[in-house]
Amino acid sequence: MREQPGAEVAGRLEEMATVAKESVDDLRSTVWAMNRESLTTQEIMTRLEQNVRRLPEGLGSTDVKFDHTGEERILPQAVGLALYCMSQEALNNALKYAKAKEIRISVGVSPTPKDDANAPAVSVIVRDNGVGFDPEQVVLGSGLEGMCRRAERHGIKYSLHSTSGTGTEVQMKWYE
Repeated sequence: MREQPGAEVAGRLEEMATVAKESVDDLRSTVWAMNRESLTTQEIMTRLEQNVRRLPEGLGSTDVKFDHTGEERILPQAVGLALYCMSQEALNNALKYAKAKEIRISVGVSPTPKDDANAPAVSVIVRDNGVGFDPEQVVLGSGLEGMCRRAERHGIKYSLHSTSGTGTEVQMKWYE
């Protein structure tokens, strides 16, 4: 008769299953975005909302709010995919590490960005009221490094502001 795996092994297997499921979900979302010629700001918001609704019950104590200001904007596929992936990563990080009561994802669309060179065509802000961290003391993981690479590759201005005890804010701004 075969012995049951110990609690430690069972815990690791459960963790591996969760990572595998998250990877499949991320891949599906990426394929969804890649199969489109363009993405709209509203489509990005809707997809992020759908992802939040699929979260396990244990994460239900975090209130995730969405708001979209300005008119819907059609984005080039590569820019839309980059903004979507960066937003998803910021949301995942907030859910996993912030211990936040609230996360707010805001998408703002400038009505006439060409009239004001300082106004981004599209801005996405992911803000939480969690524990925050000192960015100087944290080793960047592949997710944060990936956000930096995507931003650089697609002309997106990216910034991360966090302070221990006050939460984190990730800003992404794309200028046409």
